[in-house]
Amino acid sequence: MTEPFTFERSGRSSAAMLSVAAAMMILILLRIVFVAAWWLLAILLIPVLPAIRDLIVDAPASLSLDDERLIWTTGNRTGMLELAEIDHMRFDRRWDFSVRVTAVLKAHEKRVHLPEECLPRRDVLAQAFEARGMEIRRNPFSVL
Repeated sequence: MTEPFTFERSGRSSAAMLSVAAAMMILILLRIVFVAAWWLLAILLIPVLPAIRDLIVDAPASLSLDDERLIWTTGNRTGMLELAEIDHMRFDRRWDFSVRVTAVLKAHEKRVHLPEECLPRRDVLAQAFEARGMEIRRNPFSVL
């Protein structure tokens, strides 16, 4: 029997705080130095809005793995898979160098993508899956 693996993360990460602060400083500098128009600053603010929302809402994300099931929670979404249903786990590196973790089920090769915000470092997660005898398939630069 393997000890249960749990991972928890808060929506208010230091990386999100630093990126929002840096983006806001850049926008302020654009306004002061270049006298940028308000409509241009509003357009440049759009990509920062999801990070601002994460800081305000502070939605927790978690993943737990024991010998019988895999459970994840992110915000108000929850998912659960029995380990007996899972054929293998795929770690797909995408073209933006992020990694998508997918559970490929035995029934009809159905795939369940795990939300990125509830995942720990990939090597730690792979070790937790391998400790339970699950097969890991790593695919570099996949578009799936």
